[in-house]
Amino acid sequence: MLLGLLNDSGVNTQPVIRSKTQATVTKTRVVSDKHMLLRMDQEPDQGPEPEAYSQLIEKLRELAFDAVVISDYCKGVVTRAIILEISMLALLRNAPVVVDSRKEDYSDFSEATVVLPNRYEAARALGDASPDDAPAALIRGLRARYKLRNILLKLGAGGMVLSSEGAVEQQFFPAENLQPVDVSGAGDAVAAGVALALGAGHNLVDAAAAGSRAAAKAISSLGGPHWATTQSVTSPDREFRTVA
Repeated sequence: MLLGLLNDSGVNTQPVIRSKTQATVTKTRVVSDKHMLLRMDQEPDQGPEPEAYSQLIEKLRELAFDAVVISDYCKGVVTRAIILEISMLALLRNAPVVVDSRKEDYSDFSEATVVLPNRYEAARALGDASPDDAPAALIRGLRARYKLRNILLKLGAGGMVLSSEGAVEQQFFPAENLQPVDVSGAGDAVAAGVALALGAGHNLVDAAAAGSRAAAKAISSLGGPHWATTQSVTSPDREFRTVA
């Protein structure tokens, strides 16, 4: 069903690998008056079969791309071998790598263009930190421990903070939508907006602005926006075209 919906939307599903052992996560949302009350997830009890990893690496080598998003929910697909393969291919093609991961260890992401943790993910990766710590402290800790190049720390309704490689000061991006309808997918929208802008040749500051605006659009309607291939993600003085 999912592949059918993607095909109907004009998304190229040819590179998709279908696992024989791992089912897609099913998410059921309970909604009242256009606001989500809770979500129930049905998750697989086993990971992909070994052959699926080989097929995935083969597909990655065949694909043409301008940017890569590693969206890692720790379901067993994004292994160290997969991360290293993506990093190598991206380096050869001069393509940015955007990481949105729930891993407790960010050691494998030192070569990524930018890593996008939220407060809780940052604190968990540090181990001895709290989500309530100051954003600057969380960012310093991540950079010191994992030698990350660029960090875009997501603060929910508090906006985002960008720490760029070599920059002395951090940049703050306030949340652009303080009356969300459905916050599901906000983080995914940030990653997509950032990758889209970087892949189009924009700098990291513009990319963070695009991610902020994408998140604002994503939470403005129930179930997220149904973006057409020609819709743009705009921010003051900037515009980025979306792709399916």
